[in-house]
Amino acid sequence: MKLDLTLKHTQTQIISPALQQTLKILQMPLPELREKMELELEENPVLDWMEDNDCEDGISGCSQWAGELDGEDRAVFQSDGRMTADFASRHIPVKTDGSLSPLDLITKEETFKEYLLGQLPDIKADKRTLSICRYMIESLSSSGYLDSSLQNIATALHLPLQQVKHALNLVQTLQPCGVGAQNLEECLSLQVKKFFEGDENLLRMIHECLELIARNKIKEIAKILRVDIESAAGYCAVIKSMQPIPSCGFNTESPVEYVIPEANISTEQKNIWIQMNDHFLPKISINRFYEEMYEKGKDEETHEFLRQKIIGAKSFLNGVSMRNEILSSVLRQIVELQKNYFFDGILKPMKLADISEPLGIHESTVSRAIQGKYITCKHGTIPLKSFFTTAIRTAESENISSSQIKSTIRDLIDHEDSRNPLSDFDICEYLKKKNILISRRTIAKYRREMQIDSSTMRRAFIQA
Repeated sequence: MKLDLTLKHTQTQIISPALQQTLKILQMPLPELREKMELELEENPVLDWMEDNDCEDGISGCSQWAGELDGEDRAVFQSDGRMTADFASRHIPVKTDGSLSPLDLITKEETFKEYLLGQLPDIKADKRTLSICRYMIESLSSSGYLDSSLQNIATALHLPLQQVKHALNLVQTLQPCGVGAQNLEECLSLQVKKFFEGDENLLRMIHECLELIARNKIKEIAKILRVDIESAAGYCAVIKSMQPIPSCGFNTESPVEYVIPEANISTEQKNIWIQMNDHFLPKISINRFYEEMYEKGKDEETHEFLRQKIIGAKSFLNGVSMRNEILSSVLRQIVELQKNYFFDGILKPMKLADISEPLGIHESTVSRAIQGKYITCKHGTIPLKSFFTTAIRTAESENISSSQIKSTIRDLIDHEDSRNPLSDFDICEYLKKKNILISRRTIAKYRREMQIDSSTMRRAFIQA
C-alpha cells in the first residue's frame, strides 16, 4: 500500500457568516427575533433605540417595503405597514393604533391548587388536619392525582397513618370531584359515589371492565354484569361521561407558549388588509454619534473597534430588513393564491413552489420564512404552514386540497348513525361516488390526524 499526496480542484459552495446570520433571522418567529434584537442592543454599543419619527433610518415598526400584485387583483403595502387588495369579503375591525399587542390577551387566572386551597376554610377540622390537607394539595400532580403514598406522607410529616388518611378523605370532598385520587379507578369511583349514589354496577365496571370500556366491548361487559346490552351500553356511556382528569379546565401552571402573530389579515368591503405586526419589535438603528466618531477618529484601536461593531450592526439590521421584506412578499403571495380562504374558509392546494417561483426565491427560503410563524384572521390564529396543503385529484382531473377532504370526512362522521358508524372503506366509497379518488389508507391517516376514533370505537354498542 502506497501513500502519496495529490492536489484536486473542486467547487464548493460556502455560505458567508453574514448570509448564515440572515438565514437564522429569517427563521425566527417574532418572540425569538425580539429577544435577539434586545441582545444585540446590549452587546453592540453602536446600536441604539430609535424614536418613532426616525423609521426610515433603521429597523422599526414601520414597513420599509412597498410593492404591488400583478394581475387584476392588486395589493399595495402602505406606509403604515398594511397591504390592501381588491378582494371582496366582510370587514373585521382592528386596533386603531395598528398594533397587535399580545399583552392584551394575558390575564391573571386562578390556578388549580389556589382553587382547592380556597375551599379549605369551609372544612370543619382542627388546624393540624388542615395543615395536612394543605400539604396534600401542594403535593398533587398537574392532573389532580396524589402520586405520593399515604405511608410516605405520614413518614415525611412524622404523623400517624390514620390521621393522614382522615386528611385525604377531607381533600377528596373538595371540588372538582375526584381530586386527591391515587389512580383512575379511585377517581371514577369517587364520582360514582357522589353523583350516582354508589351504584354497584358502575363501581363493578370501574374495577373490572375499564379495559373493555376503552375497547367498547359492550356485549362482554353485559355478560360480566349479567345485564342486557342496552343497560351495559348505558352504564358505559355514564362512565365515559365522567372526568378522568380532575384538573381539566383549570390553570395547572404548566408552561405556556404564547403565539405572537406576524400579521393580522382582515377584510373591509372588497379589500383584504395585511397589517404587519412590526410594532412588537424594538425600533433600533446605528447611533450617529459612533458613526461620526468612526469617521473622524484618529486612534487606530478605537477606529478598528468601531469598524467591526458598525459592520456587525449593519449586517444584523440588513438581516432583519431582509426578513421583513421576504415575509411580506410571502404573505402577499399567500393572500393572492388563497384569497378564497379569507372569503369562505376553503383552502386550495398549494406547495412551496407556488410561492417561491413568482417571487424568484428558492423553496427553502419560503420554508424558512413560514417556519413557526402565524397570522390572525376571522378564522382564528393560523400557522402559515397550514396554507400549504396536498392536492387530491378528482375523476375530472381537478385538484382539491387535503383540508377539504378532511372537512368532508368530519362532516360525514358527524352525521353518521352511531349504531352503524361509517368505516374507512364506506367513506372511501362515498368519496369515489363524488369523483374524489383517494385510498382507504389515506382516509384512515386523515381520520387519525383529526383524532377521530375508528368505526369500532364510535359504535354505540357492539354485537360481538
